[in-house]
Amino acid sequence: MHKKYLLLTGLLVIIVVAFDLASAVITAPQLVLGRKIVRRPTGPGYTHFSKLNGSGLTAKENEGVVLGAMIDNNPEAWEYQARLSSAKVVYEALAEGGITRYLALFTSDQTVYKLGPIRSARPYYIDWLREYGNPLYLHSGGSPVALEYLKNNPPPVRDVNEFYWGKYYWRDKIAIAPHDLFTSSSLWQSLLLSRPVNTATNFESWKFATTKTIRVSASTELVGGVILPFTLDYSVAWKFNKASSSYERFINDEAKFGDDKLPMSATTVIVQFMPVSVLDAEGRREFATVGSGNARILFNGQLFRGSWKKPSVSTRTKFYDANGSEIVFPPGKMWVEVVPESLVVMVMN
Repeated sequence: MHKKYLLLTGLLVIIVVAFDLASAVITAPQLVLGRKIVRRPTGPGYTHFSKLNGSGLTAKENEGVVLGAMIDNNPEAWEYQARLSSAKVVYEALAEGGITRYLALFTSDQTVYKLGPIRSARPYYIDWLREYGNPLYLHSGGSPVALEYLKNNPPPVRDVNEFYWGKYYWRDKIAIAPHDLFTSSSLWQSLLLSRPVNTATNFESWKFATTKTIRVSASTELVGGVILPFTLDYSVAWKFNKASSSYERFINDEAKFGDDKLPMSATTVIVQFMPVSVLDAEGRREFATVGSGNARILFNGQLFRGSWKKPSVSTRTKFYDANGSEIVFPPGKMWVEVVPESLVVMVMN
């Protein structure tokens, strides 16, 4: 009897350990955002997916309305940047003075304790944002053309200019102006509660696979990443990390980390070549957001040499491979690098 008891006890221990290990495999990892713990689904079995980046959702209603925030990328602001790493999609393009600026896209359900620094609007970012249904646009002022665009030819976006909606932002004393303006998900969720908007995700999504594993195409190249020399003083590199199947971001050969101390990374990097002209003595730019051009798309260590098309300002920008087929992206964070047609992109082996 004693031997049988020991044998039975040992068997129960093995079952419990096996169950715990199985649970660890199928349970989504926890990500601490501020003080709230959010579970991110990672395993199979989803019934709903994000229209922004194809990631799995626990329920269809969990995504909410899209919002776009203008994020400062002046070198003096780098130490203050908060939660850019939490964005589902990021657009990067040149503003004035050879400095880029970000349009970071989130969904209203996300928990983001601090986001910024928030900066001013530019018209081409508005063109990209209006592809996402009825989004909120978080910014502080803007160029004359951008403000005129929002005022007299309102696109289907909700303008949340800090000049008029100041209570949904705050100035942080740890930062130096003008790099000191921030917002948070609690503030934008408060705005949506007080002034409800159509939160239907009524926009055309890119095509996404239901798994991160996509077969290598014979028409693509296996590369280690790309280098984008925006200016002599500002160069961005995306280097492929095989272990995580993602691209890690470098600025001027230095690894870029978010305020969560994790590497800035993306599952997919899109390099979109676009005609760009300088408008005035201030160096403000105009991007030909409507039309077509070349594109380089990177995911899973592959480089697609393809193209982009946007027939009108009200239609979605789409990306195609060399055969003219629309790209099917893996689910996950996406970064769109919009660069001048003349920029020479270097490929890393």
